[in-house]
Amino acid sequence: MQNNEEIIDEMFIKKFMDDVNAYSNAVDKFKKTFQEIDNQRIKLMEMLKKIENSGLLDSETKNKLLKLKI
Repeated sequence: MQNNEEIIDEMFIKKFMDDVNAYSNAVDKFKKTFQEIDNQRIKLMEMLKKIENSGLLDSETKNKLLKLKI
């Protein structure tokens, strides 16, 4: 039979490991979300470049697009 200290130690270790797993899952989710945002940014920049190169924009609109790229 385990004594109280061993039981408390095991509970602490289990709680600690649960916290580590939760933190790890949160980091993974953040990385995935950040990657999705970056992918959308890349797609947007590609679309802006196509629009800019289309020759259909007046200079004012083209300048506004250039500001968006910054």
